[in-house]
Amino acid sequence: DALLYCQMLLLEDNMKDVTAALRESTETLNELKTYVSGNWVLTKAQQELLTGLLGHWLVKPLETYEKIYVRVGHYVHLRAEWLHLSVYVTDPLARQTVDKFLRTTIGGMKSTFCKDVIASLKDQKPLDNFPKAMLKKYHAPIVPATPPHDTLAALALL
Repeated sequence: DALLYCQMLLLEDNMKDVTAALRESTETLNELKTYVSGNWVLTKAQQELLTGLLGHWLVKPLETYEKIYVRVGHYVHLRAEWLHLSVYVTDPLARQTVDKFLRTTIGGMKSTFCKDVIASLKDQKPLDNFPKAMLKKYHAPIVPATPPHDTLAALALL
């Protein structure tokens, strides 16, 4: 009986130690979550992915090209897990960071896109080559061998 009682006391002490360690780990984990969410930044790979998505939408035939960043943000929200950006859905800071990146990046991309159109006109590039070059530069992830007719029509109107 005494041996059993001693083992129970020892087990109780061990449980107290395990509970204290678990409580400390939980507190540390919560502190890390707060720190990480407060310092969330896009990685270079995420920036490249988002830039590729912006380019992809830039060469798609759309009714308006005013707020492409909103369309891409909606796409990211719907496919966040697949894009490894699930934090976009759950963390307001991450969402704000991604949205700001999209807004600031698309401006430069639109400018470059317009310069590419103007350069193709000045260089009198054949209409057959222009869509392929634009798709190669902006389309993601797989560039179609033959540009779709709706894309050809949209680029021809530029």
